[in-house]
Amino acid sequence: MITYTITKYNPIFRDKNRGYKKSEWTSISDIGKIYNNIEFKIEEYLNIENKYLAAISCFLEIIEDDYLRVEELEKHALSKVKNVKNDEDLIIMFNKVNNNLLVQKDEILQISRLVLREDIWCNLTHPQSLLKIEFGYDYYLYIHCSSQRQEIVNRIVDEIGLFVEH
Repeated sequence: MITYTITKYNPIFRDKNRGYKKSEWTSISDIGKIYNNIEFKIEEYLNIENKYLAAISCFLEIIEDDYLRVEELEKHALSKVKNVKNDEDLIIMFNKVNNNLLVQKDEILQISRLVLREDIWCNLTHPQSLLKIEFGYDYYLYIHCSSQRQEIVNRIVDEIGLFVEH
């Protein structure tokens, strides 16, 4: 499997040990905090969250049957972050999701949003190991693919505006 690390973090700010040197938000709970003398606002959070979902959508195009399995689920609670509103579909998905649930593309994106908001944590895996979506700490996204996908990487970097590292 080939692993792509997808983040909002510009690799030019990494030190020789791959640590990130720049002070940036790493969680939805950072909304309202100050970074580089600027308040981190909900609009910026939602913009980046939507970019991550767009990146996930790009990789979902490689699976024909369009579903993944929820694995290693941990349920927390729905976001109570100021100014973050969960729509009804997201609340329904939160209540529905469980381990081994097979989810289709729109549900994959809802579950991914719940993970990015730290309401739940899980991995999403294709039953034939064609694709695995894994979420890490500090807003890291790992996509594991059965084959090289440079065209998708190019779209994520050039069109979506996230960074992809191998």
